[in-house]
Amino acid sequence: QGLATDIDVFLRKQQGTDYFGREASERDDRRKFAENARSLADMLADLRAAASSSDTFDYRSVEEEIQIVKRYFLITVRLIFKHLVRVIVDAVEGARCELILRSNLSYVASLSNLDYGGLASLNDAFTANGTVRVLLLVCVESKLSSVRALALRALATVCSTTETIRQLERADGLEVLRDILAAGDADRTEPELREAVSVLTQITAPWHGEEHRLEGLKQHVHAIVEAITGKRIITIAM
Repeated sequence: QGLATDIDVFLRKQQGTDYFGREASERDDRRKFAENARSLADMLADLRAAASSSDTFDYRSVEEEIQIVKRYFLITVRLIFKHLVRVIVDAVEGARCELILRSNLSYVASLSNLDYGGLASLNDAFTANGTVRVLLLVCVESKLSSVRALALRALATVCSTTETIRQLERADGLEVLRDILAAGDADRTEPELREAVSVLTQITAPWHGEEHRLEGLKQHVHAIVEAITGKRIITIAM
């Protein structure tokens, strides 16, 4: 009963908030959210009825029902999270205030670095919203090294999946990293260089699997290795 009540309260609160825009690309998510909310309401009613009937209580049946509720609930949470991330990413891309930009970059880094346990699939939200492309834009266009360092830190946390790493490669992210690392001492600060090395460490890490390859790395590898093996960056990386 407690589980059903908590989910019901959550759904009612979310239905009172319009997370989804009116663009064509968001209509499908709006429809899915409404369908899932209705399905969950029906399943919660069945769950309450089963739990309150002590004479015919079937533990196995209720357990199966809870698993179905969990599946639909996770899908609903993913839809909400996807659109909340979109709001943050859009705010980063359109930022005119340095303070707001810094705050939203920190949000991206924090959200993508949290351990969601059973909600690990929430990482899909960063893929769907083009987060990698927007962070790379900040790395290229911002005139402040401290802001670029924040964008790189967020990039290192977002690029934890094969798909986001592929997005980085397709958006010329390796070239951006090469330019950052190969720049003169006067152009880049130590924090920015540290974060750039962290991104490289993340996207080339062995835990992505034996089949993981960055084809675009070949054309930039000499410049990147030369920059990283320089005395200044070795000190920073260590």
